[in-house]
Amino acid sequence: MSMKTVTAIEYGSATGDYLPHYLRNAISALNDVLLSIPEEYRDSAEIDFEPEYSHGEVFQLITISYQRQMTAEELAADTEGMREHWLKQTNDAKDRIAFCERQLTALANLPVAPTPAVAA
Repeated sequence: MSMKTVTAIEYGSATGDYLPHYLRNAISALNDVLLSIPEEYRDSAEIDFEPEYSHGEVFQLITISYQRQMTAEELAADTEGMREHWLKQTNDAKDRIAFCERQLTALANLPVAPTPAVAA
């Protein structure tokens, strides 16, 4: 089965949720997040630190996530989404081919300018 990344929490200016400033409080908040993750997935929990740019300033975006297997429903929805994407790509390609063929037909129907005679 396919894996899914689940975001447990994001801290940063875009989310409006911030990690507490004091270390004791930050550790407590992170522990609460860890405990909110289902026990069987806690070993796969990760924390990522990325810069976040907003209004000319740089902030830290902190994301805590874990991996789990997709449910049958999620996998079916994901597969359907991919199928729709590739059907659209196929239809777009067919439309582009039809456009190109029309352009070639139009070019074939243009009168050809006579070639000037070359003096011997």
